[in-house]
Amino acid sequence: LAVNQSISSASFTCMKNSGFSTAFIRAYMPIADGMVDSNFVQNVYNALGLGTEVYAIPQAAGIKTAAQQFDEIYSCIKQSQIILHNIQVTSPIHWYWNVLGEGETGRTAADFSDFRSFAAFINPIIKTYARATRICGTSVDQIVYPQSYGLFSANSTDQNDKMIIVGSIQIPYS
Repeated sequence: LAVNQSISSASFTCMKNSGFSTAFIRAYMPIADGMVDSNFVQNVYNALGLGTEVYAIPQAAGIKTAAQQFDEIYSCIKQSQIILHNIQVTSPIHWYWNVLGEGETGRTAADFSDFRSFAAFINPIIKTYARATRICGTSVDQIVYPQSYGLFSANSTDQNDKMIIVGSIQIPYS
C-alpha cells in the first residue's frame, strides 16, 4: 500500500489483518520548494507491525538542491528515532503503473503481465495496480512487487535502543 496522508494505527492494523504486508510511506513531497511530509513520522510509528518502506518525491523545480532536500529527510529521520536502511527517491513521471482510473473500477491485475520494458528498465520493480481505493476506511494506492526482493520482515524496533527500523526491501538496481 502506498500512503500519502495521515493513517491511524487502527487502520494500519486493519490493513494488515486484511492481508496487506507492506506500507510505502511518503517522506517528502514536491510542494513549494519541497518539504518533509508532516504525516511521515506518525505514519511510520502507526504502521509498526507492517513492512514499512519510505519514498520521497523531490521538488526538481524548487530552489533547494537535491542534497538539501535529502538532508531535510535525514534530519527528520534522525530526530524521530528511526533507523532507515533504504529510501526510494522517485518521480511519478517514471512510475510503472497501469490503472484505468481511481477506485475499484480502475483496478488492473496485481501482477506484471502487462509490463513492457522502457529506457533502462528491462524488468518490473514495483507496480501500482489500483489508485485511491478504500481499504479500512482510508484511501490508498495498491502496489505489488516481486517477493524475491527480500522484504526481511515487518518494520520492527532495534533491540538495544528501541528505534524503529524501516526500508528493508532489497530492490536490485541494474
